Amino acid sequence: MKNRSLFWLALITSMLICNFSQFIYPSYSLSSGDGGLSKVDAFAEEITKLSQSIDKADGRHKAELLVKRGEVYRLLGYYPDAHADFKAAIQEIKKIKPHNPDFLDVLAVQSLGYINFLMQDAKTAESLLREALEQSERLMNSSRQSSSPYPALSAVCANHLGNVLAGQNRKSEALNFYNKALVYIEKSDLALAATIHRNIASVVDDKHLAFTHLNKAEELAHQVTSLDEKARLLLEIASEYAAKEP
Repeated sequence: MKNRSLFWLALITSMLICNFSQFIYPSYSLSSGDGGLSKVDAFAEEITKLSQSIDKADGRHKAELLVKRGEVYRLLGYYPDAHADFKAAIQEIKKIKPHNPDFLDVLAVQSLGYINFLMQDAKTAESLLREALEQSERLMNSSRQSSSPYPALSAVCANHLGNVLAGQNRKSEALNFYNKALVYIEKSDLALAATIHRNIASVVDDKHLAFTHLNKAEELAHQVTSLDEKARLLLEIASEYAAKEP
């Protein structure tokens, strides 16, 4: 169970902090000119495989596959399909009796919340993300695992909730959740921590404080080992620097 949770957290966290151009199949070229699959083709192939597995699965395993396929749909921009998969995953989880809420529950709820945000349903997104964060924090506080996945998952939930609130110009509330996310993640995920510092800079009115967070974001970004992700982070940070300049 521990290894499965850590695998899902690594996969989903990598998806949540990236934009459409960054895929989870770095070994594939963008074009098929070299005889390899393009990244979009790779995702299409993955969706086909997942769909075949989903047809044969039930219970928890089916829910896991639905969440994974939903995340692939999300990266491809197929938001209604992703929404349907996340909702179906939650319904599948509810069928499991007896059942105590765990990592998969939180993951499915936060994924559904985030896709609602991307589909511009901020009210539903906020409600679901608050629910996911509350569940994740409760599980985190009761977990006895030495390398619990819940702090990182809580950070993802809090960061997304901050984004939802920032999108409604509720900057003070957004800042509270960004800061909460930092407490959970700063030492364990450099890329997400850099992203959150940049997010904080985007909602604070004090320019000195904004630049302090941008400087921290840049410092963390330079420590990221993936060159592609480092470049993306530095570009986003530079863009925020430019927006804050007089």
